[in-house]
Amino acid sequence: MILILLWALAIDPPDFRIARSIPAELTHNVDAVLRHHNQVFTHRGAGQGTMTVTRVVTVLNADGRQYADLVHHYNAFSSVRDISGTLYDADGKVLRRLRNRDIIDRKAFDSGTLMSDIRLKHGSARHTVYPYTVEWTYEVRYTGFVDFPYWNTTYGRMALEWARYEVVTQPGTPVQWAWTNGGPEPEISRDERKEQHVWTLRNRLPRDLQPLSSGALARSYLVVNSPLFRMQEAGTLDSWQAFGTWSHRLWLDRQTLPAEEIAQVRSMTATAADTREKVAIIYRYMQSQTRYVSIQLGLGGWQTETAAATSVSKYGDCKALTNYMMALLKAVGIDSHPVLINRGHDESDLFTGFAHNRFNHVILQVRLDDVETMYLECTSKTYPPGYLGSDNAARQGLLILPDGGRLVTIPDAAAEQNRQTRVIDLEVSNLGSATATVDTRYTGFQHERFRYIQHELNARDRDMAIRNQVAVPGQTITAIGLEVDPATDQARIQARFGISRFGSWAGGRLILAPNLLERPKFSTPPVENRVDPIDLGYAYEDTDTVRIRIPEGLRPDPLPEPIRLETDFGSYTVDYAFENGLFLFVRRLRIDRYRLEAERYADVRAFLTAVTTTDSRRVVFVRN
Repeated sequence: MILILLWALAIDPPDFRIARSIPAELTHNVDAVLRHHNQVFTHRGAGQGTMTVTRVVTVLNADGRQYADLVHHYNAFSSVRDISGTLYDADGKVLRRLRNRDIIDRKAFDSGTLMSDIRLKHGSARHTVYPYTVEWTYEVRYTGFVDFPYWNTTYGRMALEWARYEVVTQPGTPVQWAWTNGGPEPEISRDERKEQHVWTLRNRLPRDLQPLSSGALARSYLVVNSPLFRMQEAGTLDSWQAFGTWSHRLWLDRQTLPAEEIAQVRSMTATAADTREKVAIIYRYMQSQTRYVSIQLGLGGWQTETAAATSVSKYGDCKALTNYMMALLKAVGIDSHPVLINRGHDESDLFTGFAHNRFNHVILQVRLDDVETMYLECTSKTYPPGYLGSDNAARQGLLILPDGGRLVTIPDAAAEQNRQTRVIDLEVSNLGSATATVDTRYTGFQHERFRYIQHELNARDRDMAIRNQVAVPGQTITAIGLEVDPATDQARIQARFGISRFGSWAGGRLILAPNLLERPKFSTPPVENRVDPIDLGYAYEDTDTVRIRIPEGLRPDPLPEPIRLETDFGSYTVDYAFENGLFLFVRRLRIDRYRLEAERYADVRAFLTAVTTTDSRRVVFVRN
C-alpha cells in the first residue's frame, strides 16, 4: 500500500502547476488565475503570531504578469522570512528556482512620506511564453498587531480557483470575523490543544462592477481578530468603547504647547465673537504654520507626535496635525476630540457588529456648545474652517473620549449645499456663430476640484483645467478666470468666448442646442440580475439658465413643452420661454438620495435616460 501511494505521488504532480488543468470557465476575460492560496495564521497570544502562505498564480498573458509577483508589506512589528519561489511552464515543468537576489526589499512609500518603517518584499518571476505559473511560499512573524492579518485573495482581472484561510488559536480564545462585502462562514473545529477557523473559496471570477456602483464593492476583505491585542501597548477589542480607551491612551498628555504660543493664540482670539469664530481663527493659524507629511514609525503609525514637537517642526501626519489643533484649541478653553475614520470615496463602509481596526485617517470633532458640533480636516492647507471634504463625509467614525470610544456618523451634505449654478448669455448671428459669457458658481462638494486646481496645479495645467470646464466645439476663448473663496466652500468661473458654429441652417430653419455646457454622461445600460447597490456619488443640485439672443425675425417652431420628472431620489425640470427675440432655457437637476437599493436600478435608469435625452434636445427657429 505504501509503495502504491509513493508511486501515485511520483507520477501525479499537483494540478495547480499545470495550466491546462484550469477550469475553462475561469479563463474567460481574465489575465491570470489564482490557482492555490493557502494562508495559515497561528495566534500565540496578544500581539504574537506566525503566518505561513503558499500562493500559486498562472499567468495567461502579458497583462497578467503583475498578479504573479510577490508583494508583502512589513513593519517594526512584523518580519518576512523563508521566501522561496518556483517558475513553471505550461506543462508544470520547473523553469527556474527563485533565490534571494530575486527578492527586492525596499521602502513601501517612495514619495509623500517623510519617515516610515513600513517596507515591502517584492519578488518577480517573468516569462515570455504564456501561460506560465509562479509559486511562492513565505512566513511572516508578528510581535504586535490589532486585527489578525486580513484576507484579500483576488483583485483586478484575476480569477480564483481555490483559496483557504486558516486561523489557529488556543482553546477558548474568542474569535470575531466579518467580510466587507460578503463571504462564506468558517468551518470551526476544536480539540484540547487548539481551535481552528477555516474559510474556503472556490471557482470565482473577478467582480465586474455594475453601472452606477461604488468601487469599494469590487473588493472583499475578511477581517478577523481576537478581543485581546497588543501593539506595544496592550488593549482589548471587547467593544468600541474599549478600543477607544486604548486609543485614548496613545493621545494622552501629548497636547502641551510652548508658553509663548499659548499666549499668542489667546491674544489672536481675544476679541472673537463666539466659539465658532475662535475655532476659525485658530484653524487658519494651524494651516499657516504646518504642512502635511506622512510619518509611520513603530507605534507612531498609531500614536501622535506631541503638539510641542509639531509646533517646532511645522509638519506632521494626520494624527500630529489633529493633535496640534487640539492643543491650540485647548489653550483657549475649547474642548475637542479625535475621530478615527476610513477615508476615501472608494473605501468600504465601517461594519459595526464588533470592534476592529478599519481606519486610515483621523479628523477632529469640536463641541461648539451643548448642541452644535463642528468637524475639522487638519491635513488641508486650503479648506475653509469646518469644511471636511467629500471623501470624509457620510461615514462612521470612532470618537476617542477619555472614557472610551463611541461610534459617530460624520455629517453628509444635502443637495442644496452642493450646488452648481450657471448663467449663460449667448448672442447668435445670422450665420449661426455665437458669442457667449458664462458665469458659474460652485458650492460644497462641487467646488472641491476647483480648490485643488487653484492651489495644487502649475500655471499651465491650471489654465488647461479651467478651460476644460467651458469647452465646446469651435470655441475661441477671449477671457477666463477662476476665483476660489478662502473663507467659504465656494468657487466661481467666469468666461467669454466665441463659437464658430453654435447653430446650423437647414432649409431656412436655424437649429440650436440650447443646453450648451451641462450634459452629464450617465452609463445606464440594461442590467439583468442587478445585485450592486446604486451609488450616484453625492447629493447635488445643478441649475443652468441659458439666455439666447436670436437673430431678428426668427421664432421657435414650436416652443418646446416643459419637462417635469419627480422621483423619491431626485427631480429634473426644464422650462422654455421666448419673448422679444430672447429665448430662455432653464434646466434644473437635483439628486437627493444618491445611494439606493439594487432593485431601484430600473427607476434610476429611466430617470437618467430621460435626462440625457432631454439634455440633447434641439430647438428649431423659423422666420416670422
